[in-house]
Amino acid sequence: MQRRSAVSRAAAGELSALGAAAVAKRWADLPLEVQQALYNLGTPEEGDLVATDQIVFYCFNYGAVRSLSYASALPLGSLQRAALLSGWRPKSLSLLRAVLHWRKEKR
Repeated sequence: MQRRSAVSRAAAGELSALGAAAVAKRWADLPLEVQQALYNLGTPEEGDLVATDQIVFYCFNYGAVRSLSYASALPLGSLQRAALLSGWRPKSLSLLRAVLHWRKEKR
C-alpha cells in the first residue's frame, strides 16, 4: 500500500471541492524556490500533487521573488480562487490583487 503525504491529500481534497476547473502541479515539477515557499506542507513525494491555488497562496505569503513570479504566471482562475482563501497577510493579498488587476486588463 502506497503512503500518501499531506500534500497529496490536501490537493485531492481541494481539487474535488473546486471541481474540474482546479489545476494541480506535480511536486517534482515545481521550481526549487516554489518548493521552499511550501515548506510547511510536510515531506512530499515526487508524484504528489499540489493545487495551484495553494501554490499561489504560499508563494505570495512566504515565497521569494522568483516564486512570486512563478505564481503570478499560473492560470487566472487559480489566482482568483487563491484570493478567496483565508489567512492572507495584508501586503501579500494587496500584491495578488495588483497582479489580478494587471492580468485582467491584459485580456
